[in-house]
Amino acid sequence: MAIIIEDAFPGDILRCAQIACDSEIGRRYGFVQESLAARMQERLIGGDVILVARETEQAAPDIAGFAWIDLKGGFGQSPYLKLIAANPARRSSGVGSRLLAAFEARTHGRGRAWLLLCSDFNTQAIRFYENHGYAVVGALPDFAKDGITEMVLYKLQEH
Repeated sequence: MAIIIEDAFPGDILRCAQIACDSEIGRRYGFVQESLAARMQERLIGGDVILVARETEQAAPDIAGFAWIDLKGGFGQSPYLKLIAANPARRSSGVGSRLLAAFEARTHGRGRAWLLLCSDFNTQAIRFYENHGYAVVGALPDFAKDGITEMVLYKLQEH
């Protein structure tokens, strides 16, 4: 599978929202494709970055996953990975690792660290981030939704 990571085009946003809605977090949080796409589009115009992993060796290329980045969302001074999601058909194929590496490369030197939140029920994702050098440094009970604790993950940038 040949994948390129690039900035999202406006026409990619609805597909990205669909991928997010098809994820465990999308189901648990009740994401709605149209409203999520509208929010993503709004934030893209407002300065956020959305990277897509685009499959290139198909008759009808598709998006294998995406990463939504708020450049200063980590306490106003560090890059914050707002959402990362892989197409269900591409999970466990390395797409997430490539998107995470692209997030770090794209934002390296902005602030001193990278930050993200990961829902406590998503233990596989927490392990994924820990395997990529992130540490759980805190917990935010009921932060985004009652009954779900968001784990704060942090990785110091190497300079």
